[in-house]
Amino acid sequence: MAAGNLFRRAKNKPLDRDDAMRKAEKSLRQGRLDEALALYKQVVEQFPEDWTAANALGDLYVRSNSIPEAAEQYTRIADHFLKDGFLPKAVALYKKILRIRPDDETSRLRLGEIAADQGLLVDAKAHLTAVRDQRFQRGDQRGAMEVVIKLGSIDPTDMEARLAGTRALAEMGERDKAVERMTELADEFTETGQGTEALAALREAARFDPESTNVRGALARAVLASGDVAAAGEYLTREVAGDDPALLAMFLELQLKAGHADVAAQLAASSDERPRVLEVGRRAGAADAAAGFVCFEAVADLLLGAEDWDGAAAALQEFGDVAPHFAPALLRLVEVCVDGGLDERLYEAQARLAEAYLHEGRAFEASVISEDLAVREPNVGSHIDRLRRALVMMGESAPDRVIAKRLSEAMAAVGSDQPSSTIETHDAPVVPAAPASPP
Repeated sequence: MAAGNLFRRAKNKPLDRDDAMRKAEKSLRQGRLDEALALYKQVVEQFPEDWTAANALGDLYVRSNSIPEAAEQYTRIADHFLKDGFLPKAVALYKKILRIRPDDETSRLRLGEIAADQGLLVDAKAHLTAVRDQRFQRGDQRGAMEVVIKLGSIDPTDMEARLAGTRALAEMGERDKAVERMTELADEFTETGQGTEALAALREAARFDPESTNVRGALARAVLASGDVAAAGEYLTREVAGDDPALLAMFLELQLKAGHADVAAQLAASSDERPRVLEVGRRAGAADAAAGFVCFEAVADLLLGAEDWDGAAAALQEFGDVAPHFAPALLRLVEVCVDGGLDERLYEAQARLAEAYLHEGRAFEASVISEDLAVREPNVGSHIDRLRRALVMMGESAPDRVIAKRLSEAMAAVGSDQPSSTIETHDAPVVPAAPASPP
């Protein structure tokens, strides 16, 4: 019976499946492959979910060298088994397709996904890598990148594949997702002690989205953790620092080193930021008194603006503990104490300033302050000692006689009855001390 007649009969009446299958089998045994194909095709067309018939039809297509048609039938059956959860049957059919059509990407992708779901990572990577390479070879860059992304998602321990997948996301324009994944990778590298890799991942994330303050902040923290303070300045802005104490402090220190004293004043303007400004001043002042003083002076100026003389003096006095020989800070402290009428703080401030002058070798200024203090507090021995050291530094061979004479004259001028005999005198010459080197 001709194949055309079979098709015409199928249109005239419903197909008897069992009869058609028997006839197809008979045709095969008689070597009439075309008739068998036509009969199986009719069965599958009228009974599309007859998977046995569909599989047999696929086999007949293979025998007739109609490979695309065979692959179509096998794929349809395999997809059905995959959807219903019959994974072994689905895998067998996808592999069957690859035997007749080794470059079938759909089958390889399905096998890769099934293997990944089953934890068979070696098999999954092999199938997906084959598809990736096929697509690269034919110039399908986007398609290849899609597979690279899949490869980067199946094995959490394969950091190289995950990095490659994240880069592929960025190349395909999904920058937000790429930044998120790269940041996650950086966190994982950090947790496992791979600081260099974490830093590299964050730098890539910053290239994906240069405007992201979160990424720049994370990058700045990572750079600081690595000890590369200079590199942190490339990413650290006021906005990036946000409310992070460590970043704010580093931002301020970097600005101070760059000579931007106004930044300290801007940060100090917020009462919430003043403790951080002072903390930076303490750290900076230990190595660079001038830089540290910028912070303390900024806070003091704001307190003075609010007429808080005592608070301003306290801040400046604290810096005196950080940099005890930094004369500009002590001069400002004396000025604030005088203007604010803070007599109790004033004498100590003057004494500190005199010591700073002695440390710098500025004996004359030290002697003027020390003499003033000695007149005001003649019973405080440290004032006399400081004046003595200043006079010796100036080359005076009999400093105590000079002190006694000056104090007597000064006391007489102010009407004091303090006896000058309280000042010990030494007739022996005193060898002048060499001035101390400036810090």
